[in-house]
Amino acid sequence: MPPGLLSPLLVGRDQPLARLRTALDRAASGQRAVVVVAGESGIGKTELIRTATADWPMTAWGTCVEGAGGAGYWAWSRALEQLARQIGTSQARRLAGEEAPLLATITPVFGQSSSGQRTARDRLLLFDAVSC
Repeated sequence: MPPGLLSPLLVGRDQPLARLRTALDRAASGQRAVVVVAGESGIGKTELIRTATADWPMTAWGTCVEGAGGAGYWAWSRALEQLARQIGTSQARRLAGEEAPLLATITPVFGQSSSGQRTARDRLLLFDAVSC
């Protein structure tokens, strides 16, 4: 889709689309950018994300369903798996560095997970690893 044009399925989403594109521009300049798109089922969240990221060579996103009892960090695991496929598993593991075993607790793409008793500190470290 040519830059500046909205998807025909996207109506009245100029402001959210601009906010997403601003976050993408920040990420492209080396700043951290995490965006959460929330809302009722069927209101166009996926189309909004697809439209915003259409011109970007590497983006990843995950979904979760509220109240579905899904595994913790499900959305992060899906996004990390997408990124690993885009850059290659060995590159993803290299970039994860010493945090790869911790990230492997939510997706096997990072190799062998760190095993043992999970503590509150482990959960905080995992959150820090996926949000950096």
